Amino acid sequence: MDNNILLIGSKSFKNRPSSIGGATVLFDQFLNHININKVKNITVVLLNPFESSVKNFFSLFLKILSNIQINKIIFINVSQGGLKLLFPLIFFIAKLFNKKIVLRVYGSHAHNVIFQSIIKNILLFCFKRTDLVYLETNSLIARLKPYNSNIHWFPNVRIKNILNIEKKFNKRFV
Repeated sequence: MDNNILLIGSKSFKNRPSSIGGATVLFDQFLNHININKVKNITVVLLNPFESSVKNFFSLFLKILSNIQINKIIFINVSQGGLKLLFPLIFFIAKLFNKKIVLRVYGSHAHNVIFQSIIKNILLFCFKRTDLVYLETNSLIARLKPYNSNIHWFPNVRIKNILNIEKKFNKRFV
């Protein structure tokens, strides 16, 4: 049976504190929700299974290419950096294989990332043709709605104490 969704995002790893951040914690919660509710027909591809960004890049594209035929929808979950670097590449792969693409952007700077990027025209081209977009703030939706009418609110709601991490501040003011 075909899977419906190829779900792409970054996960946090307790043994790699540098992997833990807002986007990874939210994607972890999303994965937990999927597992708890026994959602089927989803293939998960992680953006960060390795510490090396080179290994992650090749792993990502090998996994996308090996799973794209059995999925109907590519659902990419990215922060600002992924929006600029990975989204256009994944968008073109999805469209090459005639797949629908869903984009969930973490953070509130998507508008700035798109319009202040050296690849603004490419990002706008992809954004306008994305089948479904989820953003975290209503003000961001209002700013980007003229470029894609199928934008919806996916609020940033974190479960407290999802990860117990001891942070050492080395006597710095934070």
